[in-house]
Amino acid sequence: PELAARALADVEAAVDAFHRDEPLRPGLPVERLRALVPPGAPARLVDALLEGARAAGRLDVREGAVHRPDFAPRLSERQRALRERIVEALAAAGLQPPPVADLPNGLGTEPDTWPVLKLLEREGVVVPLADDLYAHRDALAGAARAVVEALGGREGLGPTDFREALPVSRRHLMPILALFDRTGVTLRDGEGRSVADALPPEWR
Repeated sequence: PELAARALADVEAAVDAFHRDEPLRPGLPVERLRALVPPGAPARLVDALLEGARAAGRLDVREGAVHRPDFAPRLSERQRALRERIVEALAAAGLQPPPVADLPNGLGTEPDTWPVLKLLEREGVVVPLADDLYAHRDALAGAARAVVEALGGREGLGPTDFREALPVSRRHLMPILALFDRTGVTLRDGEGRSVADALPPEWR
């Protein structure tokens, strides 16, 4: 009990420190917590502590991140302004956004651009197309509708068959189609791609 109590106090202190130092991130990765386990402690100690802390309402875990139940990302005034500028830039870019480093008006070089982008991703405002490429969700939802309306039910399609519904460069077309493969708009097989008869719920 004494070891568990000490370990729980260490875990809670680490989570509080993480929230203070990284206010835009959802929580402390569980794997980081495992490093806090005292030498000689049982391997499952962190899991057991988290289970107990969740049951007591002291901590919560979501998508591998440990956080206080009442925690929510907090943006400074400057970060809120940056968030608005990023959203506006990606909305204006539509289906052909630039790489993050090339976002207009110096946005790509702002120190908080990546944390704000990750927050926007968690909020569902933007969607990653590649490691350094994000698009506004509304633009992608419109593209998904256009693909289903134009090509729904068809099979054996190649990239050029999508050009009318998705009038973008190949550099953007391929990651968009890969995203649609993952989300049920299209299905890739040996003969090309088929298109769903109806728009998947994720894009409605």
